[in-house]
Amino acid sequence: MLGLCEEGVVLGMPRGKYSRSLDNKKYALQALELLLKDPRLAQDEQALWARVMAGRQNSMNSQMDVVIALWNANMLAKGS
Repeated sequence: MLGLCEEGVVLGMPRGKYSRSLDNKKYALQALELLLKDPRLAQDEQALWARVMAGRQNSMNSQMDVVIALWNANMLAKGS
């Protein structure tokens, strides 16, 4: 996810400007924060998306698939 790359949390990718999609970036960063707090959410993308949306309605459009795939491949920075 390009928003995660922008923030430098994808291992091996330098921080930079990769996308104009602020919403997708926000969703991905929220998902990462939630996964850091509760890694079990990586087993349930619908639950992760519901937590990211916090009652708001929006289509997932595979954002959580990408975040979870990167998480499971240990490609996301998991420390502070």
